[in-house]
Amino acid sequence: MTGKMLSIKIFVTGANLEKLEKIRQYLNSQSDVKSGDVDHWTKSEVYQLLFNDAIENFKFEK
Repeated sequence: MTGKMLSIKIFVTGANLEKLEKIRQYLNSQSDVKSGDVDHWTKSEVYQLLFNDAIENFKFEK
């Protein structure tokens, strides 16, 4: 992985924490995780996935 590692604090509402847990449960229910081909998703990995996706897909409006 190239780039820089950031250490940040993010405020997340209780409702969003529940959504994050549902996303993690969904990712861990996939066949590649169940078969052991890939490791279970951790909370930190889900946060990283969503944070990076949000940045990469962010669109500036002119």
